[in-house]
Amino acid sequence: MSKSRSEAEQRTIYFIGGAPRTGKSTVALKFISKNPIVAASTDSIRAVAKNLLNSEVNPELHRVGRGSLSFEEEFKKILANPQKNLESQIKESQQVWKSVLKFIFSQFEYGQDMLIEGVAILPEEIAKLKLNSKLNIKAIFLIGDENNTEEIIKHATQNPHDWLHKYNKNQLTAFCELNQYSHNYYKSEAQKYGFKVIKIDSKKFKESAEDASKELLK
Repeated sequence: MSKSRSEAEQRTIYFIGGAPRTGKSTVALKFISKNPIVAASTDSIRAVAKNLLNSEVNPELHRVGRGSLSFEEEFKKILANPQKNLESQIKESQQVWKSVLKFIFSQFEYGQDMLIEGVAILPEEIAKLKLNSKLNIKAIFLIGDENNTEEIIKHATQNPHDWLHKYNKNQLTAFCELNQYSHNYYKSEAQKYGFKVIKIDSKKFKESAEDASKELLK
């Protein structure tokens, strides 16, 4: 028998937000390996939403052209105005969040805890969800090391399994520039709304990721 909404709202939803390259997926995997629950990435939810809603129906959802860094003019734009590109990512995330909410409430009848991670987990939206629902919500936001451009470039160029591996040094530099703005955004917004901010130490990545997963259970 389906559970009522009030019963389902007693379940816990765990959120892991933060900029790209901060270890959100790794932290999520560590968490669910010890606490098996439903888990989803906003990247996957975004991909489904973009397939269902074309740019004419929802232009904001298609504002960020992932993979477009293969074009010279795109990463030049990022270097020229990373703040504008960050604003585009935020607007896209706000649209993705609508689909995230639908996913969350679609799971109510199963009465299960769930975990959702990704860049579309925005502190402001989590704060609104806490205010407007009776859901038990636990959220953390991850940030990375500052000035780690060379380390990212080195890892990306040497590791064929890295999703940045296909990009050249100039493109990776543009990504790192934009990513620093993203780190600052998530940190300031998370602190503004009273959420835990965890810095992931790239030199002690496994330990940092483990500590972050444990933080969700506190």
